[in-house]
Amino acid sequence: MDRTELYKLVEKLPETEIPTAVAFLSFVTHRAQQTPLDRILDSAPYEDEELTEEEHAGIREGLEDIKAGRVYTSEEIEKELLG
Repeated sequence: MDRTELYKLVEKLPETEIPTAVAFLSFVTHRAQQTPLDRILDSAPYEDEELTEEEHAGIREGLEDIKAGRVYTSEEIEKELLG
C-alpha cells in the first residue's frame, strides 16, 4: 500500500469516523517519531505508590544537579543505555 491507497481510504471514511481516524493517525505519526528510549519510557508501568523519603531526597538531588548544570542530553542517555 502507498499514500495513494491511503488517500483513497480516507476519502471513503464516513464523516462520523473522521475523529477516530485522526486520533489513530496522530498516534501512529507520534510513535514513528519516537526514539527507542521514548518507547521504553512509554511502556514503563505506572507507579502509584507513595514516594519514600529516600526517593524525595533523590528528586531534590536531581533538581540541584539541574540548577548546577550537571545534566545529560537525551541523546547521551540513549547512547549510554542502548549502546
